Parts: sequence; structure tokens; C-alpha cells
Amino acid sequence: MDTGAVGLFYNQRAYFGMEFQIEGKTHYGWALLDCSTLFGQVLGGGEIVSWAYNSVPNQAIIAGAVPEPSTWVFLAVGGATLFLWKRRS
Repeated sequence: MDTGAVGLFYNQRAYFGMEFQIEGKTHYGWALLDCSTLFGQVLGGGEIVSWAYNSVPNQAIIAGAVPEPSTWVFLAVGGATLFLWKRRS
């Protein structure tokens, strides 16, 4: 019998957040769930591809964020570019 699969994660690969207790203290985490495979589409299941949690109680954790480059890196690259350009002239 094929009842199909429905839900927010159907045919997607997405993050979801978690809140849980360890020794009575609240911790936060995330998991990357992949329901885009045949298993997820036909059987209504999925696969947890990766996960993490913050071991420090009551502290947030960022899922899948890419840190922004530092301003100092931009200044260093810009300075080096100007130096090399001026040297060629």
C-alpha cells in the first residue's frame, strides 16, 4: 500500500533545530535531514546527514552559517594590491 509521504521535509534537504535537557540543563542543537532520496520520497523517512549541539548550557548554536571575512583581511588584501600595482607603474 502506498500512502505517500507528506510534511515540511518532504523531498528536501533541510536543517531543524533541537532543544533538549542534559542533567537538567537546556542545550540547543541542529540536524541536517535529507528526505530527497528514494527512501524519503517513497517510505516517508529520511537520513540525518550531520548534527551538532552546544555542550555549554543555554547557549545558542548556529547551523550552516558561513563566517564573514574579517575587515583586517580586506584591508591587507587591498593594501597588498595597491602596493603591487604602484610597484608595476
